[in-house]
Parts: sequence; structure tokens; C-alpha cells
Amino acid sequence: ENEGVKFIARLKDEYPSLKMMLISNYAEAQAAAVAAGALPGFGKREIGTPKVKDILRGAVETDPLDSRAQLALAWASAMNGDHDLAETHFDQACHLNEDDSWTMTSSSLGYAFGGKLEKANDTLANALRLRPLPTPLHWCYHSNVQFLSGRYDESIVSAEHVGELVSNMPAWRAAALAHLGRIEEAREAASRFVTIIRAGWQGASEPTPLAVARWLLHCFPTRNAQVLAGLRTGLKVAGLPVLGQ
Repeated sequence: ENEGVKFIARLKDEYPSLKMMLISNYAEAQAAAVAAGALPGFGKREIGTPKVKDILRGAVETDPLDSRAQLALAWASAMNGDHDLAETHFDQACHLNEDDSWTMTSSSLGYAFGGKLEKANDTLANALRLRPLPTPLHWCYHSNVQFLSGRYDESIVSAEHVGELVSNMPAWRAAALAHLGRIEEAREAASRFVTIIRAGWQGASEPTPLAVARWLLHCFPTRNAQVLAGLRTGLKVAGLPVLGQ
């Protein structure tokens, strides 16, 4: 089963009216996501096309004051490469639902991927104030923001609350360990990450360490390559073959 579909199903259980969509080129994955409660999504090959812009506009037409719709539109806009628009919708989502820890947590990572680290950390602090005992899914976002901010010790602690519930978490943990000079632990975490991804790999290509690392670095809607520079460097030190270094 597609990881994105499982993620949607988990969120739908906790937030039944949350608006979500899957980013996937595979028609069967899109159908499964819709069956799990998502809006019709789009594939990476369609990013930047008028079709995607129409889908994003339609996502909030039913209720523009729904913070969850604004949050979904923010992430979809980031996936579509429009990070300025994404930031606007993250702002709107937070303004409309400033007492919701998930809105704050999700938006904080969106800001971080957009290169707005100060804003990301301020928003993350608000999220933690609202929910002092986060769920593993919240901890995953915390760990990512902390890593992107260079707070590697904190990122590792947050990652320990997640374990392997999110398949890419061991990769972030491996990179954080590498930055702290804990090389043996970093290599073990990187190896475990490759094993996890291989188990669920789909498609004709072989899940080599290079292919798995390339897949990971294309998963996240960042404003530019510099945002993930620390992740690439850490993965390389942890033993994964990363191109572009």
C-alpha cells in the first residue's frame, strides 16, 4: 500500500473533515487516496500546469475560512513550486485556527521548507505550547524543523519518539547523527532506512542505495536545493551515495 495513502488514512482518523490530496503519478494510488477520503490530487509530472492550479483553487472554494482547506492548499502550492503562495496560505491557516497544534506543527515545517526558519521555529514553539505531549506524527515534523535549523541534538530526541512509524525518519536521524560525529550510529540508521524503503519499493527500477537516496531528496517541496544541503551532507557522511556533492 502506498505510504501517502496510509498517511492520509491515519490523518483522516484523527481529523475526519481535514481536506487532503495525494501527489502521485500513479492512477491506482490516486484512486486509493480518494477512497481513503482525499480530494483528487495530481502527479509530479503535472506540477506547474494549469490543471494543478485549478485543482488547488477548487480545494478551498467550498469554504475559504476553513483553516484545514487553507493548510491543504498551502502544501499543495508548495508542491507546485509556488512557495510565496504557500506561505500566504500557511499564514491564513494559522490565523484561522491559532489554537490548533496540528495546524501550527504542519505550518512550521512548511515555513522551514520555504526557507523561513525563524518563522518556522516560532510557529513550532507555539505548537509545543498548545500540545506539550505531541503524537509521533507531530514529533516527526518537530524533528524535521529542528534538523533544518541545525539543532541536531534536538532533532534526534524528537526522532526517537517517531521510531519507524514514518518511513523516512531514520534517514533524517542518520543525517543528524552524522553531523554530530556519531558516524557508526549514523551508518546503522542509514542502512536501516534503505532496508525499510526497499521493502515497500514500487516501480521497475532497482532500489539501490543511490536510487533510495535520490528518491528521498525529491520527496520534499523545498524552495531550493540549499534548504536540504544539510540533509544531503549528513546522508553522504552516513554512507549513502548522494549525487551533487
